[in-house]
Amino acid sequence: LLVGAAGFGLGLAAAASRKVAMQAPSVATGDWARALALEHRMVEKLFEATLKTPHKAIGRRKSAILKIGYALTKHGLSEENAVYPLLMHGEHKDIAQRLYGDHGEIKTFIHDLKMGPAGTAEWLGKLEAFRDLVVEHAREEEEEI
Repeated sequence: LLVGAAGFGLGLAAAASRKVAMQAPSVATGDWARALALEHRMVEKLFEATLKTPHKAIGRRKSAILKIGYALTKHGLSEENAVYPLLMHGEHKDIAQRLYGDHGEIKTFIHDLKMGPAGTAEWLGKLEAFRDLVVEHAREEEEEI
């Protein structure tokens, strides 16, 4: 029972530290556009680190996709609740609709990578395609809006 309680406590501490790390750019800058760009860079670094993992590092890969998924989910909610609705009422409606669509693809990638066999070349190829989608999505947000 004591071991279970200790594990539960460690899990709560890990979740809290992950939340602080992922939300720090938003809080620290006070500038939401800059904060979103910093979050883009942070996720790109997570992708690059994950792509460098050996095929046998399945646990590290699965842990990394959870971190990427958490970061992108938090980031996406911010965009969907604050940024995209404003774009839908302005001259960037077509871009907003496309970016909303990307979020659906991103959620599918996250699910597939969480469920898939992380020790395979196919998984790594899917991760590369996912990274490419996210990088292009971020570029579009930063340069075209």
